[in-house]
Amino acid sequence: VNDLWALGQNGNYNVRVQTPHVLDMGCTPLNESIVSSFQMIPQFQEKHGVQIVNAVFLSDGDGHSMGASGRWNTEEGEKTIIHDSKTRKDYTVDGSSSDAETAQYLTILKDRCGCNVIGIKLLPGSRRNGQIQSLRYRYFDGNDSALEVASKMWNKNNFVAVEGHGYDKLFIVRGNL
Repeated sequence: VNDLWALGQNGNYNVRVQTPHVLDMGCTPLNESIVSSFQMIPQFQEKHGVQIVNAVFLSDGDGHSMGASGRWNTEEGEKTIIHDSKTRKDYTVDGSSSDAETAQYLTILKDRCGCNVIGIKLLPGSRRNGQIQSLRYRYFDGNDSALEVASKMWNKNNFVAVEGHGYDKLFIVRGNL
């Protein structure tokens, strides 16, 4: 029980607990979950005799790089190629953003399984409009009119739907309701 308590306190800065680095809980395993679904969804399709699956990824944060973005793309304009040995397709990860890597893993999933991919991202925080404003460049490309529409939807419905980023639809939901 003490070990479980220590793991739970690992991110608490008020409690000084040393845990092994491999047990750190410092990131959301979104990309790892997507890659795991490369095997799970085809198994599900075969077991239940279904062709189309709606895969839903519920997350409280963004995935961290699994090596196809970030520090590996250090030069201007440098790209990483992910080769899918099953479909024999190459997927280019542009830039150093883990979002670009996540989008390519989602594209691989759709190409492999023919599934629809829905994302639900819980956005924490307490500022009413500040939460959606923080997503201005990430999801709305700095488009002020699109952000204004999204802000109204956010304030009225506590969520906003965005296109792209590898998902067929991504719902960003107020996580502190």
